[in-house]
Amino acid sequence: LNAEELRRDNGLEALAAALARCVVNVGILTKPQDMETRVCTFIVRCFSESAAFESAREKIQEMVPIISDICRLMQFSHLPDLVDACIDAASNFGQDYWLQTQLLQAGVLWSVLPHLFNYDYTLEEGGVEVSEATNQEAMSNSVAKQAIYALARLGGFMGDTPENPAVRQVVHSLLTPYIATLMLEPDPKLILKLLNSNVQTPYFLWDGSTRSELLKYLEEQVESRLRSGTSPDTSYGSDFVFSAHKEELILGNVFVRIYNEQPSFSLHQPRKFCVDLLSFLGDQAQYLHSLLSMSNGDTATEMQPEHEVRMKHSHMSLEALKHCMQHNPGNENTCCGYFKLLFALLKMKDEEIQHLALEVLVLVTRNQDCVNSIAEAKVMGCLLVMLMLLPSSRSSVLQVLHALVSNTTIIKEVLVKGSLIYLLHLFCNSSAPNIREDTALLFSKMLSDKLVGPKVRLVLLKFLPSLFVEALSDSCETAIHMFDNNHENPELVWSDESREKLCGTVQKMMTLHFKEQLKNQDVDWRLPTEFHVKYTDMAGELVVGGVFLKHFIKQPSWGVRKPRDFMSALFEAVLQYQNGGDNAETISCALIALLTSQPMLAEQVPPLGHIPKLMQLIANKPGECGRLGLQILVPLADNDSCVKTFCNTPTSISSVMVAMRKGQDAVGVGAEVCHKAFTKNQPGLVAQALQADLVPYLLSLLEDVVHTPASAKAQVVIALKAMQMDVMNGGRVLEKLDNSSIWASYKDQKHDLFLETTRTAGYLTGPVGAAGYLTAGPANLIPDTPPPLNSSVNEGRRNRPDAL
Repeated sequence: LNAEELRRDNGLEALAAALARCVVNVGILTKPQDMETRVCTFIVRCFSESAAFESAREKIQEMVPIISDICRLMQFSHLPDLVDACIDAASNFGQDYWLQTQLLQAGVLWSVLPHLFNYDYTLEEGGVEVSEATNQEAMSNSVAKQAIYALARLGGFMGDTPENPAVRQVVHSLLTPYIATLMLEPDPKLILKLLNSNVQTPYFLWDGSTRSELLKYLEEQVESRLRSGTSPDTSYGSDFVFSAHKEELILGNVFVRIYNEQPSFSLHQPRKFCVDLLSFLGDQAQYLHSLLSMSNGDTATEMQPEHEVRMKHSHMSLEALKHCMQHNPGNENTCCGYFKLLFALLKMKDEEIQHLALEVLVLVTRNQDCVNSIAEAKVMGCLLVMLMLLPSSRSSVLQVLHALVSNTTIIKEVLVKGSLIYLLHLFCNSSAPNIREDTALLFSKMLSDKLVGPKVRLVLLKFLPSLFVEALSDSCETAIHMFDNNHENPELVWSDESREKLCGTVQKMMTLHFKEQLKNQDVDWRLPTEFHVKYTDMAGELVVGGVFLKHFIKQPSWGVRKPRDFMSALFEAVLQYQNGGDNAETISCALIALLTSQPMLAEQVPPLGHIPKLMQLIANKPGECGRLGLQILVPLADNDSCVKTFCNTPTSISSVMVAMRKGQDAVGVGAEVCHKAFTKNQPGLVAQALQADLVPYLLSLLEDVVHTPASAKAQVVIALKAMQMDVMNGGRVLEKLDNSSIWASYKDQKHDLFLETTRTAGYLTGPVGAAGYLTAGPANLIPDTPPPLNSSVNEGRRNRPDAL
């Protein structure tokens, strides 16, 4: 009603006049908070909302300058609110066919389209919540999405606005038919990501050059219109053709060449595309027959040029037909029963025939019935030699293998026929990035097979470090990047020398097997039982769980790929080296470093059952192993779940006591374990301590002035104080302490004073004064006057735990 009243009272004309006055003041230097920007924004939004009423739209049709002003304002991308309002207005104007036409003639598409390329899809996919009010990229993304809907409504793609063939044709030409098809049910994120990515699919050929060409065209049109007021392109872009598309063979809006490069692409109307291909191939049958008859390859060089062109198109179309059938079950399974013939074509010495045969196999291997039939034919030897015999078709061969290895029987056969040595050669020595990527993908698929995958892994581990094999399963690009670069970290030691040795070894083995298989394609490949590539860089390194321990100890903060598995492997190794030695020391240090740098891992120790085994090791192997075991318990004692497991392990306290009694160097570590464990307030642990007579033992440590380190005494005092605070058994502990003469000398000690910097005689870490005293006594240290504001003494007291 307000909009209708505004129209009746000539309010729209007044707004149009105000807009005209402000538009001329908006420029590149205009800021979002400037008055002219805000006025234009409010006026445009008013027109946008008024367009919901038919009478208002009729009035706007008569106000032609408004259309031009709105189109002009869209060009100022640094004013996102204003641009958003203008695009929203164009979208609402799209409800009227004549307004659609006026906008088209005013160059609205030239102004809207550039905003599509300001979209940042990484912001959307990153999962980070941002505010459009404060984030420029978020606002640009919002404007780009709004622009998609505006285009869809202006062309009538969505069905809620009049269909405008002229606008549709322009969108069809400037954004390709594929994007125009997506406009029917627009998904802005998908469309914008495609337009801002380098995409090469059978429907969509788009990269930096096409974007640049389109943006250059749009810029030229806008500049020309601003200078002369007319559009140089009277078709408004409907006749525009991308340079990258001119030479392409396009059938049914499908790029045949690209479809052949991406045969796994899902077509929207595969049967229609098959019909288009068959129609194109209708007159090519004679040429195809001639090609297949050239078994020796002599006639190919004598073929006339005009025939070569038609043959080339025939091959492209036939290849596309096969790919189309392969992704649509029901079309390709007619080849079942002819696989020995198709594979026999690979033996012919004509590359074109071999290539065609491979493309036929690309078809049949996408159908599971065909794959099963191929598994029965036992013809993998013919296919594998093509990897070396026909380098130009390696991609096709790898594609066929990728489909075939979905069958476990075929994986077994290709393993016997030497597939891994061929693939390793391509992965290590190929100079083509796409071949290496395809090879890595094939490795990944073979490794994922539940039955044969473990065997594939074992063979690969004879050549590659374990981290490479894991990377092949997770990320092919990462595996290639890791292989090509030098590394020296806890999980991988890899250098130029290592890489050259592997490449040379693989190439020699591949060449030998290839020569044998050329003579007899039924020959099997066998790897010597004891074979293993020996890398000089890794000689003498202690490796546990795929991690080089010496490197990990130097870099304890290194984030290993599988920390839980690494931790479990370290525990198993600790239990294995029960007689001590350098390896036991290294393994223990690595485990302690891991638990210290990643304390949350301690939460996963109890379910794995390592703590009872560790306690048993400490009790049965005191001395060096006991000391190492106690050191491992120190970070575990910081975790509540681990301390609860200590309680549930009846021998925990007794094991700690055994280790402390057997080794003087274990006293300090054991005292720290007691300190940390008892401060967790676990009644069961205190009960266990009472049963094991831990209290008298700890008191005896306090009495030993010579052998018990001062720091250990501090830990003992803290542990005893924590035990006496236990709700269930604290009374019994206190009774034992009260009966001890030595405890009276320590019970008033404040553990926050046990610092290395303390120089007062008698302190734990200072020089020994009166026997049995931890501090200099309860002297009153409070001065009569307040300390100065910057006093270091005052600062120290504020940092004391008891200074509350």
